[in-house]
Amino acid sequence: MAKSSSLHIRVVEGRALPAKDVSGSSDPYCLVKVDDEVVARTATVWRSLSPFWGEEYTVHLPLDFHHLAFYVL
Repeated sequence: MAKSSSLHIRVVEGRALPAKDVSGSSDPYCLVKVDDEVVARTATVWRSLSPFWGEEYTVHLPLDFHHLAFYVL
């Protein structure tokens, strides 16, 4: 019996993100977490409110996982 499953994830872009820097822009990146553990992180896109990442990941999920979450920071 398998102990985990694989999930293919594509993080493409963010649109109209809120400005978080004093300069009126942001330096966004995206985190993918499985049960509060970071399993993937995109590159930081400097000075952008509409970042393009175009990144792909294969994440191994334990069969008993509870939460899969995406955060744009």
